[in-house]
Parts: sequence; C-alpha cells; structure tokens
Amino acid sequence: HQTAGDLTTARQELEQLLSTSTRDTNLLQQLSKLCEASGDVDAAINYQRQLVAIAPGHESEFPLVKLLQTRGSSDEAMEILIRLTAREQDPARLLRNIDSLLNQGAYEAVIRITEPLLSQQREDWELLYREGVAWAKLNKTDEATLRFNRILDLSLPFDTLGIYAEDRFKRDLAK
Repeated sequence: HQTAGDLTTARQELEQLLSTSTRDTNLLQQLSKLCEASGDVDAAINYQRQLVAIAPGHESEFPLVKLLQTRGSSDEAMEILIRLTAREQDPARLLRNIDSLLNQGAYEAVIRITEPLLSQQREDWELLYREGVAWAKLNKTDEATLRFNRILDLSLPFDTLGIYAEDRFKRDLAK
C-alpha cells in the first residue's frame, strides 16, 4: 500500500501488526516514517519515542530530534541532542554534532559539552576551537581569546589534519 501511495491503508495495516508485536523496532521505525510522510508529525514522534524506549541510541534518537524540531519543540530536541553529543564516542560524529549545535545557536550547550571533554583532552585543538567560537558568539571575548591562545600555544605541526580531513585521507588511501 505504501508503494502505491495509499499511506492511510499502509499505516492501518502496520498499526494492526504493531498491536501483536509492540516491541518490533522495524515496525515502529516504518510507522514513524509513514506518519511523517503523511504529515502526522505528532504520531511520528509518538512512534519514534516508543522506538527510543526500546532501542536507545543515535540511530533512533537523532530522527526524534529532527521530528521535534519540525514540530517546533526545539528545547526538547536540543536536550536530546546535547545528551547524544555528550556520550558520543566517535570523534568525527562528536564534532559534527557540536557543529550542528553551533549552527543552531546553542552556544551554552556547546560549552556544557566541550568543558568536560577538554578536562580530559586538554590539547584537542578542534574542541578548543569550537568552544572558543561558542564563547565568542556569547560575546565573552576574554573566554574566547583564552581558548584561541591555547590553540596557538600547542606544539602541533603546521600541517596537522583535523578529524574530518584524517577520515577523508584514510578513505582515499583505502580506495
């Protein structure tokens, strides 16, 4: 039904299947996408929340963030994004999430995330840079200047690659 464009019938059939298998993550994911495609964002959020309850993680929570932002629930979306970013283990994804927060104007959130990370990784110039940008956007130029000066004081080779460039370089070598 979904491929034929009959989203209502497809949704009804999936909801019937879900009533017999309430913990089926594939069904919940399909229902969420189907509801979103048909414009029922509230129902999509409901199904996505159920999915997160069963299978928490980036793959289920990030779509919930997008749905909440679509609905205009930016505070709740931001809290989830902050939580996701704070527990992110992949360095490239971590920076991508921090960049997303910066682009959304969540400067305080960026600082809340970067401060504890920098206490463990004092010489991470990419985190220092993003924290400096956040302080600058908050018009706290003294704080921003401290971060940028810490970057300048690091003993890094001039041609040090950032995480994104390193990933791209590794992928190119693997080809």
